[in-house]
Amino acid sequence: MTRKTSLLTLMIPLVFFEAYLLLTVLLFRFGPWEYYNKSSNEILFFSLLYQASLAGGYLLAHALYRPPVSRTGNVHKLFTASLLVNFLIFPLTSLARTGFPLPDVLGGLRAPGEAYARSLVYRESGAGAAVEYVRILLGPLLYLYFPIAIFYWTRIRYGARFWSVTLIVLNMALFVAMGTNKAIGDYAVTVPILLMTAVAAGLISLNVKRVVVGTIIIIALAGMFMSFFSATMNSRAGSSIVSGYFPPGNTRVDAQNVILQAVPKSGQILVVGLSNYITQGYFAMGLALREPFIPLYGLGTSPFMLRQFETLTGIGDLEEQTYPARIEKYGWLKERYWSSMYLWLASDLSFWGIPIFCLLLGMILYTTWRDTIETRDIWALNLVSLHVIVVFYFSSNNQIGQSGEALWTYLVIFFIWITRRHGIRFTLSSRRST
Repeated sequence: MTRKTSLLTLMIPLVFFEAYLLLTVLLFRFGPWEYYNKSSNEILFFSLLYQASLAGGYLLAHALYRPPVSRTGNVHKLFTASLLVNFLIFPLTSLARTGFPLPDVLGGLRAPGEAYARSLVYRESGAGAAVEYVRILLGPLLYLYFPIAIFYWTRIRYGARFWSVTLIVLNMALFVAMGTNKAIGDYAVTVPILLMTAVAAGLISLNVKRVVVGTIIIIALAGMFMSFFSATMNSRAGSSIVSGYFPPGNTRVDAQNVILQAVPKSGQILVVGLSNYITQGYFAMGLALREPFIPLYGLGTSPFMLRQFETLTGIGDLEEQTYPARIEKYGWLKERYWSSMYLWLASDLSFWGIPIFCLLLGMILYTTWRDTIETRDIWALNLVSLHVIVVFYFSSNNQIGQSGEALWTYLVIFFIWITRRHGIRFTLSSRRST
């Protein structure tokens, strides 16, 4: 089934992503953190160049777009299998990350800083390594249920809705017990986009009741994220957010900044924390631009793959050649601060090569979005959901390459989508004996 879509609808993701990325640049330049390189025209030039390349790829894909070869899979079976596997592995995941088969939500809410420290120590002990490797292998199947549940919300049964929501709540509870706000933040960003995608695809017809309910859900998720984000920042030992001091570059918060003056005192921790989270990567870019390019030939973009390669080969100094590692002499700590996606990409491509990546990413963004809303392809749908996370964290960290589960999930789903849309089939054949 193919639907005709208006140009305005096709351009929605481009407008959203470009507006958000521009906001991060403006927040770096004019926000409350007094980075000493915030006025750097070099940082501004490269940041805007990458945004322009992303937009160029998106518009190029619009001009070149061809409908996919339609071979619809069994959505119901995949959805059911994903739910089942998630529920089976959840207790093991909780055990591997917190030491308990069911997450200690109350402990995470009472003292998120202590919960974060405990979880970090427990995970670094390697006690749950086997479970994490199983999750890597199952990653694509584990991810499927969430985009499908939101996108097909009006088409799935009430029982499926219940179990989907239960699983979402359990995942948020697990991350709360770990003292981190990532799961809540991810849902707060992706749920609105997926609901909008379902509307664009004609799966949700808007009326007053649905608009009100959708608005309540979005506000509730945003409120949960902001509340827990503030709590985690307040409770972590040595938090730069509470002290208003960021050690790299001897950076401090300008209490008189116009943005801080525009929000109530109770909301200033949230503004300071979020602005630090999404802008410190630009400060790191300024540090990295001082360094020469040392190519890592595909390993620099993914810390996970780099670690696996070092383990298999016994070579132990490759990670020290990445940009996040080489700027540690300026006071940066690659294991503690967020280096942005740009520094990891530059470790393979150089800062001048990143526009090529952004051009290709823009093309994929457009194609997956259009495939989703016009043909309701579930593999394109999953990529839309993953791309929201990738771009939303672009100025902060490397969401795809930093963990094995995220990387494997993306690569497998991308492979299935690209081969299906072009009608590529893989068969095993045997040669007859004569």
